[in-house]
Amino acid sequence: MVWNICEAKLSEGITADTVAITLALAEQHQCVQLKNVCLKFMASRQNLGAVMKTEGFNFLEAMCPSILAEVLETVDVVDVDSDHRNSSSTMGIHSTDNQHRNWRR
Repeated sequence: MVWNICEAKLSEGITADTVAITLALAEQHQCVQLKNVCLKFMASRQNLGAVMKTEGFNFLEAMCPSILAEVLETVDVVDVDSDHRNSSSTMGIHSTDNQHRNWRR
């Protein structure tokens, strides 16, 4: 129980500067919840570039290269989900536009 509380608290404070080291520690100590939060944070297009510029990322790259493969897999999943959401919302906009045009006729 205490372990879960610690994971939750650490998950709330993740930043581009801390995520890579936190991910390495989560992997080392088998903190699955914290690891997943870190992977999702890093996989975001808006975060990944900033994370890659940190010393923590250099450490992760040198000491835990297998985790970088998981990061890339997560990036693929996030990109696919994002593309799916964007196409769905775009389709919704077009449908609304078409309904509006049909109503005006």
